[in-house]
Amino acid sequence: MNAGLFWFYKTLSVRAKMALAVSSVFVLFFILAAFVALAYFEQERKVAVMNHTFVAVSTVAEGIDAKLNLVHRGLIDVATTVPAVALKDGDVAQAFLDRQTALHSHFDNGLFLISLEGKLIAESPFKPGRRGRDISSREFYQRTFATKHSYISKPYLSTHNPGQPALIMTAPVFNPSGEMVGLILGSFDLLGANNILADLTKTHFGTSGYLYLTDGRETVISHPDKTRIMKAPAQPEQKPPF
Repeated sequence: MNAGLFWFYKTLSVRAKMALAVSSVFVLFFILAAFVALAYFEQERKVAVMNHTFVAVSTVAEGIDAKLNLVHRGLIDVATTVPAVALKDGDVAQAFLDRQTALHSHFDNGLFLISLEGKLIAESPFKPGRRGRDISSREFYQRTFATKHSYISKPYLSTHNPGQPALIMTAPVFNPSGEMVGLILGSFDLLGANNILADLTKTHFGTSGYLYLTDGRETVISHPDKTRIMKAPAQPEQKPPF
């Protein structure tokens, strides 16, 4: 305290000194209260943003789930109409698959009819020299064959459009006795502009927020940055790709 302030403080009456001390306490109290209020409102703002984001993401997730289920249900329904002769005659199978225009609108990477042994009977669009191809080592065939239930695969590299990352849906084909006699598959290109997940990459939050889809936490299925597809998702401690 410099000499002038010290002299001023000494000349104050006891009452004035007490008033000054009380005023200082109130000033400090209001400053502290202001900081607490700001911290509270900032926390409330963060909670509100988090809640809003959770609701928005949940809504998008429900929409994706409903869309995937609807498309898969269409494939399962078609599996019940596969003629028995199509499982033995590639040309009949080809004609049957070519007629499935509704499924083609969703599965831009082709439709496939597979024998119980895992051999390609026919595919649409037609590609020469591929009938009889053995796909029994594929995870989606093995899972469907073992469980006799429909299945959505993990991302894989397509041979129909070589090297393209794709996702495949399966549906078992049963004979009138309830025995599984084959599989019908529908595949969509994960890089395709019109696949059933394309709308997901167009959803944004603020200026930099975006959505992406993974199969659990192993592999990215859909992402605004196409180079991230079929790679491991960024972990919380990692810097996001953009």
